[in-house]
Amino acid sequence: IYLYKIIFDYKAEELPPPQPKEMRPSLLIKKVLRNVKVYFDYNKADIRDDAARILDKAVGTLKRNPDASILITGNADVRGSEDYNEKLGRRRGDAVKQYMLDNGIEEDHIKIISRGK
Repeated sequence: IYLYKIIFDYKAEELPPPQPKEMRPSLLIKKVLRNVKVYFDYNKADIRDDAARILDKAVGTLKRNPDASILITGNADVRGSEDYNEKLGRRRGDAVKQYMLDNGIEEDHIKIISRGK
């Protein structure tokens, strides 16, 4: 989870057409305020008590920095298929997002990326 200061979202209509095989970032992070890790039990997407304590600190950082946002990267281990791990990473990211929403962080300040395994 990255708590970051400014996100620039690149929208296709704002850029010239891409060149063949051109890679473009979807986000540029100007400043990382805090990088935190939370762990999940095997094959689960429930927020554990130890993760809740970490996320509470992240909520505090976001509230002290109202221009900041959070980038949640959901991950899984190497067990399971690529498709399954992608979905599990997304469920984990969604669980963190819901925790943030439940604690007063506005939805437009939350981005999720699932990295699978």
